[in-house]
Amino acid sequence: MPTRFRRAVTAAALVCAAFGTVAVLGVATPKAPEAPDRPATSGADAR
Repeated sequence: MPTRFRRAVTAAALVCAAFGTVAVLGVATPKAPEAPDRPATSGADAR
């Protein structure tokens, strides 16, 4: 039984960590590229 609990806890921790990382990257990544990309495209269009 303890082995099953350990595996369950480890699996849950990994899943939570994975979702947390994806959520953080998903929130942080779009904001960073959007800001530089918009001026770059507008600047290229202006030229």
